[in-house]
Amino acid sequence: MNSKSTLLLAAALLSPAIVHADVILDGSIGSGGLGDSVSAGGGFTYNITPELGQQAGSNLFHSFSQFNIGIGEHANFSGPAAVSNLVSRVTGGESSIAGKITASISGASLWLVNPAGFLFTNGAVVDVDGTFHLSTGDFVEFSDGARYFSSLSASSTLSTSDITSFGFLAGSQGTIAIDSRRDITGEVYSAGHNLNINADFITMRDADLRAQ
Repeated sequence: MNSKSTLLLAAALLSPAIVHADVILDGSIGSGGLGDSVSAGGGFTYNITPELGQQAGSNLFHSFSQFNIGIGEHANFSGPAAVSNLVSRVTGGESSIAGKITASISGASLWLVNPAGFLFTNGAVVDVDGTFHLSTGDFVEFSDGARYFSSLSASSTLSTSDITSFGFLAGSQGTIAIDSRRDITGEVYSAGHNLNINADFITMRDADLRAQ
């Protein structure tokens, strides 16, 4: 049985209606251009395939201008079995997550960074085989000293090395908010992996995070 990291915010929804969101590329890497939307199979599943990003060794990089998953929607990352880390940045503003994020690569960890912050609300689920890393950092740093910046204005390196940490520059203001507004439980199930939340400001409302 694979060990999984699962963030679950799945109590009664604020509204039963399906709210359409958007996953849009910023054109900085991969085959997609600036403003291209990731296809939503069946209208509700965003298929984030490897050609939409760029692979370097066991690291698969993606770059989005918008990454918002609405109620009833699902974003799935896919790629070769050799991929160990899915490294994704959001460069165009805060991300709102009310649907499901998964990865179909066995054992892969998901690194999701947005300096403008994240809002997780009722119904949000993140389910990956590896560790789920969530940050408002200004860059992801690798063991060879390379950095993958959250800002398009900085020069990034798509490194093949292991990821060591998130980094922050002066003036970082992003917030990670987990806000149910109702009775709810957020859980992390993992025998050997973790949930890593890394930000200058972290807020939780009516939520309970548990990790084994």
